[in-house]
Amino acid sequence: MTPVMVEMIVPTVLALVAWVVTLWRIAAEPRRSGHGLAPVGCVFVTWVSAVVLVERLVSDDDVARWVEFGPVVVGLLVSIGVGIFLVRNSATMIRREGRGLVALVPAAVECVLLAGVAGSAVAVGALASEFALFVILLALPLLFAILMIVVELIGFTLYALIYGRLGRVESADVVVVLGAGLSGDEPTPLLAGRVDRGIELFEHSREQGLDPVLVMSGGKGADEVLAEAEAMARYAVRACGCPAPGAVNVA
Repeated sequence: MTPVMVEMIVPTVLALVAWVVTLWRIAAEPRRSGHGLAPVGCVFVTWVSAVVLVERLVSDDDVARWVEFGPVVVGLLVSIGVGIFLVRNSATMIRREGRGLVALVPAAVECVLLAGVAGSAVAVGALASEFALFVILLALPLLFAILMIVVELIGFTLYALIYGRLGRVESADVVVVLGAGLSGDEPTPLLAGRVDRGIELFEHSREQGLDPVLVMSGGKGADEVLAEAEAMARYAVRACGCPAPGAVNVA
C-alpha cells in the first residue's frame, strides 16, 4: 500500500469509526450530554476526510476550493444566523419573562458572537497592514471562544431536536411537568407552556383509554409566594376543567 493510499484511507476510516461509535452510543443511551458535541466532531472529521480525498482524486481546482473553504463560509453564515436567532430569542424571553438573568443570557451570548464576527473581519482586513500579527494575536483567543460557543450551540440544539424524536411517547400512565419559576402566584408564560404540553399529553392518554396522573413538580424559592407545583396545579385545574380525582397532584 502506497503512502498516498494510506493518506486517503486513514481519514476515511477514522470518519466511519467516529460515526459508528457515536451512533452506537446514542442508541445505547440517548440521554448522555456529550451527544451534543459528538456529531459535530464527526462532521469535522468527515470534512477533513473529504478534503484529503478531493486533493488526491479531483483535478478541478474549483471543486477543491468549494470542499475546502465551503464549510468555513457556511460556518460564518451559521454564526451570523445564530446571532440573529439569539437576538429574536432574547426579545421573546424578555417579553415573556421580564428582564431577568435567564432572559438576558441569550442577548449576552449574541453580543459575544457579533464581536467575534467583527473580530474576524478586522483580522482579515489587517492582513495587509503592518499591525496584522498584533491584531490577529489579540483576536485569536476571542475567535476561539466564539468558535466553541457556536459549536456547542449548534451541536446541542441539533441533538435536542433529534432527541425529541427518539422514543417519543404519545401516551403515558404518569405525566410529570417540571417547574421553572413563577410570576407572583401564577406560572410564567414559559412555565405555562410546559404545563399546557403536559395537559395535552394527559388528555391524549385519557383518550387512549388510560387513567393517567398529571404530576406537577417544583419547590418554593425564597422569592416565591407559594410552591411552583401548587401554582402549576391550579393552572392545570383551570385549563383542564374538572379533572378526575387524583388527576392533578402537587409534588
